[in-house]
Amino acid sequence: FARNPVFLVRHYGLGGVVLWIFGSGAIWRMEKQVLESDEDKVAMDFKVSIQNESNMIAVAGSILAQIAITALSLSNLSQVHWVARAFFTFSLVSAIIAVYYASDQYRILGRHLNCEDVKAWIRNDRLAGYGIDQYGEFMPSPAAVLTVSAPNMLLSASLNSFLLGLGTYLAYVWTRHLDTTASTNDSRAIFITYVVSLTVCYGIYELSGLVLVRRSYSTE
Repeated sequence: FARNPVFLVRHYGLGGVVLWIFGSGAIWRMEKQVLESDEDKVAMDFKVSIQNESNMIAVAGSILAQIAITALSLSNLSQVHWVARAFFTFSLVSAIIAVYYASDQYRILGRHLNCEDVKAWIRNDRLAGYGIDQYGEFMPSPAAVLTVSAPNMLLSASLNSFLLGLGTYLAYVWTRHLDTTASTNDSRAIFITYVVSLTVCYGIYELSGLVLVRRSYSTE
C-alpha cells in the first residue's frame, strides 16, 4: 500500500494521491481486514483498539502542548532566530488539534454499537445517498483511513517540530553566546549532547520499527 501509489490512484482516483501522502499503510490494512472478516469480534476489536489509541494520543498531545507552551517562555528566545519560535508555535497548534481529533474520533466510534455500523463507517456508506461512487465492499474509504491516521500524524509532526525548535534554540545559544552565565564551551557541549542524543534515540526507534516490519512480512 504505502509503496504503491499506482494501486491507490487506480482505486481511489485523485484521493489516492492524498492517501499515499498522508494515510497510514497499517491503518489501511487493518480496515481492509475488518471489511473482509466475517467475524463480528474483529470489527469490535478494531473499534476498541482505535479508541484506546485515541485516548493515548489525547494524553500525549496534552503533555506535548504544555511542553510547547513552556518552550515559548525560554530565556533569550526573542534573541534567537524566529524559526525557533515558529517551530514551537507549530508544535503547540498541531498538538492541540491532535488532541481534538483524537477526542472527536473516540466520540464518533463510540456511536457505532455493532460490527455493521463499524464496517459502514469504514466504507463511508453515508455518501451513497448522495450518488457518490463507492470503492467496493472490501475497500476502506480514504476518509476513514485519513481520519484514523490524522491524530497520530499530527502528534508526530508536533514532536518533530518541537525537537527542531529546541535544536535551533540551543544552536543559537551557543553561536551567539546568549547564556552569559556559562562559557562558550559549555553551550557547545550541550548542543552536541542534544544532537548525539537525538540521533541515537531516532536510530533506535527506526531500527526497532524496521525489525517489526520484517517480522510482520515474514508472518504473512
